[in-house]
Amino acid sequence: MLSVFLAILLLHSYVEWPLLYLGYFISTLVTTTIAYLLRIRLFNIGEAKLQKKDSNEIEENRAPWKGFVTLFLVILGFLFIPLLLTMVLDSKSWFILIVSLTSGISIAEILFYIRTRRNSFQIGGK
Repeated sequence: MLSVFLAILLLHSYVEWPLLYLGYFISTLVTTTIAYLLRIRLFNIGEAKLQKKDSNEIEENRAPWKGFVTLFLVILGFLFIPLLLTMVLDSKSWFILIVSLTSGISIAEILFYIRTRRNSFQIGGK
């Protein structure tokens, strides 16, 4: 909620605020949709793997260093991609991109939580 409030408050101070609002809401909608669909897809893949294996045989078969390398690359990406974008984008576009990314991912997580809670109540209620 705070990132949405911050974006609305700061973008309203510019003369072209209706266009900036439109850009913010469109990029937030796109980010929310992509993050939500990706989260559902990864959740379904994880559920399918759990159903395929016996509950006593659930274990990780991949090498542990691959997870650390992936985590390291993601952290580097989150640190340096916004810095690189400051050189390419103007300040308004950069701010809209960063705030819509945080808002979109947060909204997608809330929607995913509501979806999984609703499904767990439907399964438990039968």
